[in-house]
Amino acid sequence: MDYEALGRYTAGLETLRKLESERDKLIVKLIDGFRGIFGKDTGLSRFYLIETFSMQELLKEIETLNSEIGKVATEVNYFAEKCEKPKINLEVVEWKD
Repeated sequence: MDYEALGRYTAGLETLRKLESERDKLIVKLIDGFRGIFGKDTGLSRFYLIETFSMQELLKEIETLNSEIGKVATEVNYFAEKCEKPKINLEVVEWKD
């Protein structure tokens, strides 16, 4: 057993969990923002001026975290082979209109 590889593998998995948690919090924040915009019914016709800068910033942060998750997963998979542990399988979830 390559114990250095095992240590790096384990540390990488912990990093992945933290990154995913951060990303998930941002996604929830984005969803909550949409709910806040469209969740109010006053019974009147509404026209919105939606401030999109914050949404764009959240999406950039999510994209950055996704990229980091990919890099860490690649590193984890490298060490997985060396310490005979299961690899990380990343699945891309596509936006569908």
